[in-house]
Amino acid sequence: MKKLIAILVAFSISSFMYAEEKKEAPKKDEKKPAAIEVKAACGGCIYKMEGVKGCKTAIIIDKKNVLLVGEGEKAHGLGLCKTEKSAKVEGKLGKDGKFHSTKFTIDKKEDDKKKDDKKKDHK
Repeated sequence: MKKLIAILVAFSISSFMYAEEKKEAPKKDEKKPAAIEVKAACGGCIYKMEGVKGCKTAIIIDKKNVLLVGEGEKAHGLGLCKTEKSAKVEGKLGKDGKFHSTKFTIDKKEDDKKKDDKKKDHK
């Protein structure tokens, strides 16, 4: 009987030690940031922001022009030096007053609409 109890205790201890750990559900703070819709343009060419040298993307948040750092920061290659465009951006506003983006996309529907309007004007 003692051998049976010893075997059961050893078995249950070894089972407990090798049990898989449960993965914790992501915390609310770890959720992926939602994309926000903004207006974007070149901080130097269009918004004429003080201290901006060259072509750097800026977005409007709470009626303020904020420089973009990270994904999408080169305004000239995105066509933002010519006109303001609607865009979607993910990231967060840093302590440095700049928006640190992890994802930046220009609204293609607006771009396509402008191209169609130009074609209509030429007809």
